[in-house]
Amino acid sequence: MLNIYQVPTEEVTKIEWKGDFLEYDKQLSQLGAGHDEFLVVNPEFEGTGLYKTIENIPPTPGIKCVVWKFNGKWVAKYFNKAWTPDMGHWPAIINNDIVWERNPDISDAIPFLNDPTKIKLEELEGLQYQLIWYLNPAYNPTNDKVWVMKCSLKDCPVTGTKDMGYISPNVKIKYNPDIKDVKYDFNVVIPWYELNYEHVWYLDERFNPTNERVWAIKVKLLNGVVKPVKDMGYVTPRYRLKYNPDIPSIDFDLNLSIPWYELNYEHVWYLDERFNPTDERVWAIKFKIANGIPKPTKDMGYVSPTIIYNPELPVLDYTIDDHIPYYDLAYEHVWTVDERLVNSYEEVWAAKIVPHESEGVKVVGNIKCNLPEQLDVVFISYNEPNAEANWQKVLAKAPNAKRVNGVKGIVPAHKQAASIVTTDMFYVVDGDAELADYWDFKFQPNLFDRDCVHVWRSINPVNELKYGYGGVKLFPTKLVISADPNNTDMTTSLSDKFKLMPKISNTTAFNSDEFSTWRSAFRECAKLSGKVLKRQMVRETEKRLDIWCTLGADKSFGKYAIAGAIAGRKFGEENQGNDRILQKVNDYDWLKSKFNENVLNNIDS
Repeated sequence: MLNIYQVPTEEVTKIEWKGDFLEYDKQLSQLGAGHDEFLVVNPEFEGTGLYKTIENIPPTPGIKCVVWKFNGKWVAKYFNKAWTPDMGHWPAIINNDIVWERNPDISDAIPFLNDPTKIKLEELEGLQYQLIWYLNPAYNPTNDKVWVMKCSLKDCPVTGTKDMGYISPNVKIKYNPDIKDVKYDFNVVIPWYELNYEHVWYLDERFNPTNERVWAIKVKLLNGVVKPVKDMGYVTPRYRLKYNPDIPSIDFDLNLSIPWYELNYEHVWYLDERFNPTDERVWAIKFKIANGIPKPTKDMGYVSPTIIYNPELPVLDYTIDDHIPYYDLAYEHVWTVDERLVNSYEEVWAAKIVPHESEGVKVVGNIKCNLPEQLDVVFISYNEPNAEANWQKVLAKAPNAKRVNGVKGIVPAHKQAASIVTTDMFYVVDGDAELADYWDFKFQPNLFDRDCVHVWRSINPVNELKYGYGGVKLFPTKLVISADPNNTDMTTSLSDKFKLMPKISNTTAFNSDEFSTWRSAFRECAKLSGKVLKRQMVRETEKRLDIWCTLGADKSFGKYAIAGAIAGRKFGEENQGNDRILQKVNDYDWLKSKFNENVLNNIDS
């Protein structure tokens, strides 16, 4: 650093720049009065210490003002007391290195657009500060700004930091060329630490009619490295939906499914004719992608106002034939259930059309509920000796009955039954059930009970108990299809709604041979004592168990029934709460081995 007088900064700042550099320097030269030579430092660089790197005054021809510059700006000026503006200036350059720092958390393999390290030294402005470039927020998932590059002058103090804005990784965005003239609702948000992948967005499935996913956008880093693919989910073409302003504001059942190769059309849906009282078609909705290109029209058929169905009613086949003029859709329209179908004198709504802003309510009338005239009947058998005779009795009462035979497992057999019926509920008759002569399959639940399990009582031929064991059952089809295969007792666990019907439907003739008798008794008593039956009452259960385990020895295969009941009761009590073990009662092979091990040699004793 020069060992000469330096004019105080506060004195320099008093000299106002007015656009005339000779006049400006003349005034600066007067600040060193009383000194043979002196140095004036630009206040802008006072804090950088750049002027401290000046170690000598270069020789000049004659007396000149020596001017040291950095980045095109003067840093310091040397004056001799004899200098006058007409003596001129002598330029000098301050040479200094830039120190660059890169965020160690951001991989060196990531190249950046407009890399600041490539900026020429003379083009960097504000080097009295530490210059900082930050990561484009599109690549920063955090709430804090993330710095990428910093630079400052080597061996020079800084007066603070200067935000140089954002820089972006050098990535390539590629659009599927097969999907033409489409803009997407797409914002690249890729964390910088995942830029080692090629990121792929796929086309919204509503616009893809194929069975394979179609890529829409690919983004990868341009650093020449092959990258694994990262699935970024789906992206949707930018589109506009226009609703006919002449139709009251209302929701429509619109299935927006348009192949990507037809997006160059304006798609038009017309109002369902039930709501159009005119002789001409009325358009309801228009769709087009937002790319500013005029499009030809494509007829997409008809669309209907959304009908809301009462969630308290079962999902059945309803029909609405009424015609409502579209201009009347400003009112809420309500359809009710025929009171004969709900066993109630209260009016129950079944369906509604609700506008966004209703002007009132209109009750249209009763909805048509297409209930089956006869519910399907399924006979489920599995090696019962009397199954064929019982099947013939079923056919005599239900000639169109279906049969599931030989399917292992209670739940699988019932799921097979549900798969072959066509009605929303179906009757099940077990293979050992002898139907009562007066029995018929005419019962139909009301609308509120279509999701309810109904069980009729049966007669136990060994101990004369009369309750739901072995009785005819009526199941909701959808609940059986979705039944949990791990439930120990399917009948009582299938639905939260359960009705035990008072009528006796049959005799459960399970005592047809040694094993069938023992197996049936073991299964029922294991479930009773294992407390797996929902809604069972303790005193009633204990009474039934006592009867199972003591009465009927004189009846056909009665000893096997009692032996099975005692063994089942013990098994259930020992495994209460252990559903995994109790489920063995539905494994007929396990039951057979249990029977062979513990019964055949001990039954007489």
